[in-house]
Amino acid sequence: DSVTWTIRNEGDWYEKTEITPSKILTFNGSTNPEVHFAVKLTCSNYKIAVNICVMNRLGKQVSSVLVIRRSSISGVEAQTNIRSSWSPGIHSGLQILVPGMEDCCYIYPMFITVVVKMSDPSDQFQMIEKIVERNSRFSDAEIFTEDGGKFPVHKLVLSNYSEFFSKLFKDDQKLYTILGVDRKTIIHLLDYIYSHTNPSPKVVDLNLLKGAKQFQLDHLVEYCVSTLEDNIRHDNVVEICTTAEELGLERLVSAAMDFMGEKTGEIMKSAKWSTMKLHPKLIKQLLFKVKENSSENK
Repeated sequence: DSVTWTIRNEGDWYEKTEITPSKILTFNGSTNPEVHFAVKLTCSNYKIAVNICVMNRLGKQVSSVLVIRRSSISGVEAQTNIRSSWSPGIHSGLQILVPGMEDCCYIYPMFITVVVKMSDPSDQFQMIEKIVERNSRFSDAEIFTEDGGKFPVHKLVLSNYSEFFSKLFKDDQKLYTILGVDRKTIIHLLDYIYSHTNPSPKVVDLNLLKGAKQFQLDHLVEYCVSTLEDNIRHDNVVEICTTAEELGLERLVSAAMDFMGEKTGEIMKSAKWSTMKLHPKLIKQLLFKVKENSSENK
């Protein structure tokens, strides 16, 4: 099932919390749908975002592919595909930025399309293994991880998608060891490169963000940042903040600071708080944020 919205000018969405009310989408071809996707557009950090709530009444886990596409009268300009699994029950809070908005000149009209498709659960996170198995005899290199991962790859595919691999593959080597990225993370990164599909929000963590940054996968970095912003908690905010600073991701630092500024006392009691001592710039920012919040509350 799908829905398309037409954004006619900046006034349709700029600085609006909710741009459109929810539309109910169901799996295409379902005559008695038991899985409902409530989809609406909102404004997040001055960018259009898709908010999705899912109600799964089937009594079993289902898998889907969400396609979010931005286009104009000249055709499709940007698209992202996200594979997700949904256990029985109600799921809310999934927010996905419309792809390519940072490069958009806001040519109007602009069309935002959201498509939901059924996918095979057995394929959910195994695409890269199938690609490697099917095409290993055509591979021209192997990459290794420090924890024992070994992956036949295709230099042309990886170098076309990643400047990191483009530079790495300039010589005639066939064996490469990738430092700083574990086997599990490499699987998700290769899955992204080969499938051109964002991973499920459930697998997004700081290791994936760091790997995406290392491989210079800018769109995946943006997706990870957006997903992590929506999942900041007491037990992970310090690590998110310090990692974001190390990677130079100011937007994620700012989101973590906003959270810590509101709950400083609780955060200082967390197990990760001691690591903030290694980041004096962040401590200074947090003190300023606390002072700012205190002034606003007077």
